Amino acid sequence: MTHFDSFVNGLLLSAVASLLSSAIALWGFRRTYHLSILLCAFSAVYALAAWIIYTRKNPVGFRAPKASPTGKKTSGDNQATRMPENGSQRNGRVRSFLMNPIPALLWSALQLFILTVLLYTVFDIGATYYR
Repeated sequence: MTHFDSFVNGLLLSAVASLLSSAIALWGFRRTYHLSILLCAFSAVYALAAWIIYTRKNPVGFRAPKASPTGKKTSGDNQATRMPENGSQRNGRVRSFLMNPIPALLWSALQLFILTVLLYTVFDIGATYYR
């Protein structure tokens, strides 16, 4: 996955989080105050999801290689989880996101954090609670 594809996938995730946060803040709470808090929460959830996926792929502790039924030692890398690669560029962005969502999640967390800071400092959304 290229850096641009990761950025665009992160932008799509940020758009989903922004729309969902706006809907919850405006229709659910009826206050824009909660918008920046919800965006910050989505940013934290995306960063946490990226970290969990990373630690599942790269375990921290020592793990002995698993023995296969034929007696050969394998590294624990499951061939069934790998997606087949074909020449289709149409679904390339989706396939690359599904193969490695970590860069897109981190880009989205960064974008949402920047949006939260801008809303808080420039537009005063989330800084004061209006009754």
